[in-house]
This record gives sequence, structure tokens and C-alpha cells, in this order.
Amino acid sequence: MNTDCEVLSPLISGLVDGELTQQQGQRINQHLAKCSACRERYEQLNTLKKLTGDYSLISQDERQREILRTDQMANLLAWGGWLLLLIVAMLMGYAVILTVIQSDMLWWHRCLVGSLTLGILLLFASVLRQQLKILKTDKFRKVNL
Repeated sequence: MNTDCEVLSPLISGLVDGELTQQQGQRINQHLAKCSACRERYEQLNTLKKLTGDYSLISQDERQREILRTDQMANLLAWGGWLLLLIVAMLMGYAVILTVIQSDMLWWHRCLVGSLTLGILLLFASVLRQQLKILKTDKFRKVNL
């Protein structure tokens, strides 16, 4: 690879993308006419651009998104799941409290079980609070696209 190749090789992708000035484009085209290695690189990049240029992101149909967002059954199931999770968390807390208070566990075992349970309940409360806050403050909730 000669010095021209070293200088002009990084600009080949700019030529493929049409990002070069007219002067830079002419200089690279002159170089490509003489240098087979750079010409091969240009052809590879050009082919790659043609192959990938046809692909685009497929976005979900807006009507389908609206149907999913306003689906009453899905919303009912989501709220039912949160309610069930809350009930289970409360029952778990109650069971742990009874176990800690009424058992013959060592004091540090009671502290450990109580701390673990309190941590899980606080984590659950934190996630629930975040979800409710998002639901309440989401400014894009009622936007129709």
C-alpha cells in the first residue's frame, strides 16, 4: 500500500456515502482508476451499501398499538396481577411476623428474617410506587398517533 492509498483509503467510505467535496471525489476517482486494491474496497463498500440500503426498520402498525394499549382485558389482567402480588406480599409479611414472634428462634435469626422480609417488602413498595407514579405522570399516555 503506497502513501496515496494510506491517505485516500479512509475517504472511500465517504465517496460511497456521498459525503465528500467535489475536489475530494475527483481525487479519489482518479486514484481508483489506477489502484486495484482501493477500487476493490470501493466496490465492496458500494455493494454493502446497496444490500443494506434496502432494509428499513419495520414499525408496528399504529392501529395495532392503539388496540393493545386500550385492550380492557389486558389492563384488567395487569391490575389483577398487581393486586394478587400485593395480597401475597402482605400474607408473606404476616407469616414472617408470626414466625419471628412466636418461634424459639435466636434473636439474631429473628433480626435476619425480619430484615430480609422488610427489604423484600420495601423493594416491592418501591417498584409499585414507581409504576403508579409513571401511570399518573405519563404525559404521552393520552396521545393519539
